[in-house]
Amino acid sequence: MNVKQLATVLEGEIVRGTELEEAVGDLEKFLDARGAGQLLPSVLKVLLRKFKAHVGTELCRIETAFETNDELLKEIAKTLGATEYSSTTNTELIGGFTALYSHQLVDASTRRHVEALKTQLS
Repeated sequence: MNVKQLATVLEGEIVRGTELEEAVGDLEKFLDARGAGQLLPSVLKVLLRKFKAHVGTELCRIETAFETNDELLKEIAKTLGATEYSSTTNTELIGGFTALYSHQLVDASTRRHVEALKTQLS
């Protein structure tokens, strides 16, 4: 097996639910038993590159208060580091937008501003 194949096997174990530490430990034992323990850092680097590539293609979910043109939606996604996006309309936002990307929520909605004002005034 080459380094890429080993990284794919490790990735498969993680996807199936094996804890990362356990999966890496098992791979380390496997490699050591074959006198190939020096490959582990290279396998982990390949796996990290795969993970970074996956994160980079994650979809940015944008919710706007009204229909918005594609150029603005693309700019919002690009600002967050996303290359792809999906959008929906939610009139409860009153105005503005929310965007969710890579576990980060940006709430630039008028509704949030109104709720913040209500809190300050009470």
